[in-house]
Amino acid sequence: MAKLTMTAEPGSTLMIEGKAVVEVVKGKVDVFGCELSEGSVFNIDVCKALPLYVVENAVVNVESGKVWLIDRKTIPDEWLHAVEKISNLDKTVKVAVIGGIDVGKSGFITFLTNHLVERGSRVHIIDADVGQNDIGPPTTIALGVTDYKITSLSDVPMYDAVFVGAISPHGIIQRCVSAVTILKNLALKNNAEFLILNTTGWVSDPGGRELKLSKISAFNPDVVVGIGERGELEHLLKYFEKFYEVIRLPPAAYVKKRSRSERKIIRKSNYARWFENAKYENSLWRNMSRSLSFCY
Repeated sequence: MAKLTMTAEPGSTLMIEGKAVVEVVKGKVDVFGCELSEGSVFNIDVCKALPLYVVENAVVNVESGKVWLIDRKTIPDEWLHAVEKISNLDKTVKVAVIGGIDVGKSGFITFLTNHLVERGSRVHIIDADVGQNDIGPPTTIALGVTDYKITSLSDVPMYDAVFVGAISPHGIIQRCVSAVTILKNLALKNNAEFLILNTTGWVSDPGGRELKLSKISAFNPDVVVGIGERGELEHLLKYFEKFYEVIRLPPAAYVKKRSRSERKIIRKSNYARWFENAKYENSLWRNMSRSLSFCY
């Protein structure tokens, strides 16, 4: 595979799109609050892009993938203010993050997670995006737990998951809401200090509104973070702020916009990752518990 060596000065950002293997040869870079220095090696998943903000003069090797240079920081200042505000809350804190497709929800959650970990917290994350799940397999809603910094949500180990049986919440809204409730209760039983809910990008039309209203109500957050262009989420946020603290944030700059075909590629890669070490096992049908099935 082709290897590209990039040099960059402090204050600039290297955008790298995967699938790629990245090595920091010299200097220091920051990926959503995770600082990486000389000798650090990490992967970027297929059809996903990460910003490497240059802290010290950097030399970076990139194997495969696409690379381009931006002359400034891509994470909005408002994001930093938001994570500082959330970090200073002094009890078990539940944070729900909503927004449309490709606005940077996963990036913000990664940024928030790293900020909380730096302060010594163990972070629980529910990934409720059934089609583009980073923590669990597609067709599931998954709970992950981490006490170390990450470059993406796919770095978070899965703690448990609920199978909902589809790659879209269309037609299974109640099933998705129930799964969030189950995992929320599991996280609280596991003494979660901070619990973050990642959601799908379905925020428009009556179905998307019903999904968000039902899911947020079941999760009962302390804070709802809405990421989007001005006015884009007001049909939801104006309702939520009657019950919860609401933080409105702009999208990240230079978010990777994914086509439908790229989303299929990501899902296929995720399936492959989860079934890579699969084993065949024989079991009696009567000994297997079943849900979401017409077999009995």
